[in-house]
Amino acid sequence: MINVDEAYEVVKGVAFKTPLQLHKKLSEKFPEVTAVPVPEKFVRDPEPQVRVPSAKLVEVCRHLKESPDMSFDVPVQMTAVDYIKDNLFELVYYLYSSKMKHGIVLKSQISRASAEIDQRFARSTRTKYSLRSRKRFHF
Repeated sequence: MINVDEAYEVVKGVAFKTPLQLHKKLSEKFPEVTAVPVPEKFVRDPEPQVRVPSAKLVEVCRHLKESPDMSFDVPVQMTAVDYIKDNLFELVYYLYSSKMKHGIVLKSQISRASAEIDQRFARSTRTKYSLRSRKRFHF
């Protein structure tokens, strides 16, 4: 039986076999990215879930898209969770790589007061989303 670290060495440059391997590869470049535990008994074949600091969200997304061994080219879903008591929004992105056949869930928390992601992200997409009003603003 092969352990996870050995399996990681085997699959360098190809699709990752387990969520742990994908998280390990991402955390090599971004040590501040942490794994979000997923209860295995409730989820069958879960995609890896990682928590990304909001200041690094744009940089991590760019790496996931442009890195040849990641190649996340399909943004499947974006949603937000409103933690009213904690005065936070949690942004949740589900990304998929059609080339590598793997997915990942990114989670990032922002303050309800600002309700913004990095300004560079808003300028680069030419669209800014307001979570409070759920309207789309074009620049």
